[in-house]
Amino acid sequence: MIEHGGVARARTFLDALARGDEQAMGDFFADDVAWHVAGSHPLSGDHRGKEELLGYFGELRSRTDGTYALEAESVLSTDHHTALFTRATASREDGRALDVLLAHAFTVRSDGLWREYWVCAADQDAEDTFWT
Repeated sequence: MIEHGGVARARTFLDALARGDEQAMGDFFADDVAWHVAGSHPLSGDHRGKEELLGYFGELRSRTDGTYALEAESVLSTDHHTALFTRATASREDGRALDVLLAHAFTVRSDGLWREYWVCAADQDAEDTFWT
């Protein structure tokens, strides 16, 4: 079975995220990317542009002392959209732990760059509590 290029690309992104490789992560996004994070926690809301988005990823790492991780459960892709279902785990200095399922949806441009993104947690209350 041949894997769609969007699936391979999503897995490569998750590997770059795990390494904290901002340069490699930046290669996935259009310069005018719009990143929409559900919830009512300090990191939720819209993050616009590659620079702001990379700052968001830096905050994820900083607030969790580098423990934030996404493990792919399922990856689906077409030429125009990619969907990821991941398990997000992390811990914070005060002993809080995160372990939630996330649903991610990307709009993919014709050149393969991700233009728009939405994420929501299966347990949004747990996600909000962890980041607050």
